[in-house]
Amino acid sequence: MTGPEPSADRQARLRFTPELTAAVLGARPGADLGGATVLGEGWACEAYRVPWAGGEVALRVPKPRSWWAGADLEREAMLLPALESLGLPVPRGARLLRGGSGTVLGALQSIVPGAPMSDVPARAAPRARFASDVGAFLARLHAVALDGVGGVRTLGVKDVPMWDGHYAPMIERCLGVLPPASARWLADRARAFLDGGGVESSPRVLIHADCSGDHLLAYADGALTGVIDWADAMIGDPVLDFAALLDDYGAPFLEAVLPAYTRAGGSVDPDARRRAAFYVEVAPVFGVLLAEDAGFPEIARADRRRFAARAAAVTRARNGAGR
Repeated sequence: MTGPEPSADRQARLRFTPELTAAVLGARPGADLGGATVLGEGWACEAYRVPWAGGEVALRVPKPRSWWAGADLEREAMLLPALESLGLPVPRGARLLRGGSGTVLGALQSIVPGAPMSDVPARAAPRARFASDVGAFLARLHAVALDGVGGVRTLGVKDVPMWDGHYAPMIERCLGVLPPASARWLADRARAFLDGGGVESSPRVLIHADCSGDHLLAYADGALTGVIDWADAMIGDPVLDFAALLDDYGAPFLEAVLPAYTRAGGSVDPDARRRAAFYVEVAPVFGVLLAEDAGFPEIARADRRRFAARAAAVTRARNGAGR
């Protein structure tokens, strides 16, 4: 579990409620919550490294204002064992922790070795290894059965229409809170995307849906060791996973991933790059709408500035063309 840097005083304020403590000790007798340290902090959860007689375990705890986190952890805890059984590199031994009233208190899972690949490896060999491993991983993920015996639909994985159920509502809400110039840019971009075909040609497969560098762990030689934070996993457009790589690592890295993806059996449709570009362009909607509640107002401000910069660039281009 990684994400934006933990608050500076997070470790100093590290506290566990008696109910959570009892749930952790019931699941992992001998766990040393007094020796827990911060692993990371995402938008929905805080994560801790907890010493235990069997080694160490990761504890993920919903943040108080992240109203969606409990349901996400519940779905993740059902999905991870299925992916583990298929040999995918995911956290092992996932276990949901509930309180006496049935409320989700948190989740336990194994510590994944390696480090988050916030940046593409600088040296050629590790970079090539990492791109190859990520491509192969995504091909296997996108091939996971949705229906029938072992199909993930039975596990409660979200199955949301990519436009009507995902992007359209978010964009509509965002239009109501952005300044006029940014809102016009976003509305125009959404309209152009729909005019160009929208998501009509997109396949529907199991996707991670937040396949950023914070969630891809690897060794120094570029070997992928695991993929974490499956709370957003859904049945949707596989290009959304490619878009996360494009946004974090840039086009050259994505173009190195795609051949490995196809070699491992994945298929890239002809419209994939158009949809990926759109998903990256409108990615700030999530920060504008959710980052404040998640405790990261600086991300909300940065994403508002990203929209403002894109709107200003269009205005400059139009003024230049009119000269």
